[in-house]
Amino acid sequence: MPRSKYTALEKLTILEEFKQANTSYAAFAKAFNIGAKSLKRWQTRYERDGIEGLEEARQNNHYSKELKLTAVLAYLAGEGTLEELTIKFGLH
Repeated sequence: MPRSKYTALEKLTILEEFKQANTSYAAFAKAFNIGAKSLKRWQTRYERDGIEGLEEARQNNHYSKELKLTAVLAYLAGEGTLEELTIKFGLH
């Protein structure tokens, strides 16, 4: 059973409509009955990974201890927000 009720192509269509809508994340997301954070996350993943970023994960990602430690230390050092660092380190 899929975790998301939207396919990658449906998410892409929604993102394209959002781009044309010239409205806030909250207002647009409410119209589609999705969370504003979900919409922002889709957009970020699409910008970083293309259509593959919108596809549902078939398995959990596994990251090395070194990568996780580097990301945590960067966050604690104030090198960026959680969202900025997940993009920087390629984490989902």
